[in-house]
Amino acid sequence: MWGANIQYRVIDEKKENDISCTIEDITFIISNELHDKFGDFVIEGTAENNKGLVLRPINKPSGGGCGSCGGGCQ
Repeated sequence: MWGANIQYRVIDEKKENDISCTIEDITFIISNELHDKFGDFVIEGTAENNKGLVLRPINKPSGGGCGSCGGGCQ
């Protein structure tokens, strides 16, 4: 549940060629180049993955990626 002291954070401002999507009160911005490469993203929270906030691209990168470091990426 959201508390009364909600802090708004801006990581970057929307640029001319960026794509944006607003869901409720949150606006997500992605560069056109990133969207061309990875497509849309799925936003998962703790309820879906028990790990916290995760962004997963629809078009996953081939080769390399998280698996190459031996970490716990899925």
